[in-house]
Amino acid sequence: MFIVVSVLSVLLAVNFAWYGGGKLIDAKPAVEALDAVGVGAQLRKTIGVLEILGAVGLVAGLWLAPIGVAAAIGLALLMAGALVYHLRAGHRGGELMMPAVLLVLTVVTAVLRLVTA
Repeated sequence: MFIVVSVLSVLLAVNFAWYGGGKLIDAKPAVEALDAVGVGAQLRKTIGVLEILGAVGLVAGLWLAPIGVAAAIGLALLMAGALVYHLRAGHRGGELMMPAVLLVLTVVTAVLRLVTA
């Protein structure tokens, strides 16, 4: 089971580090996507920092389980917030897919990490 948790953690960490970095450097796709849901520059930077910290926590959690659990829960909450912003912006269907899938995967990772700890 640890292999599954490890793979999920690393894949999620790469995803969140990539997109968090994009938010921090004001990459055009990140700026446009967050502007479309009403997220301003300061909140965009905060989300980027949280995503990168979450990615680091997921990787550190491979050695220190409580950190991995906390990171996965924090990222799940972040994705729940993303879903709320998308819904408020009137998005439906495909626009909700990425945050919904990431929410599910982070919750699964947290639960599996708790079970295997």
